[in-house]
Amino acid sequence: MSTVSDEAIILQAFPFGDTSRILRLLTERHGLRSVMARGALRPRSRFGSLELFAEGIATFHIRNTRELQTLTGFDQTRSPHALGADLLRFAGASLIAEILIR
Repeated sequence: MSTVSDEAIILQAFPFGDTSRILRLLTERHGLRSVMARGALRPRSRFGSLELFAEGIATFHIRNTRELQTLTGFDQTRSPHALGADLLRFAGASLIAEILIR
């Protein structure tokens, strides 16, 4: 198991259980990765808010035998709030995210 840090964009996020989230990240050097952010839905989470289309530095553990990796940190460098203000830009970003995931 190795720990890596890479620039990433959150393409998809959905809850898992009561306190965790599963994220689909597009990373610069490691491609498309699925990660679990344990405890991300708690009020005092160390991840802050993991919003759709947020950009940042993702730190996660990689195990080659698993598809779902463990996220240990996400330092947001760019907020997606401007993207959400324009419906056309948000729709375009959503379409690109769906194409990348498939």
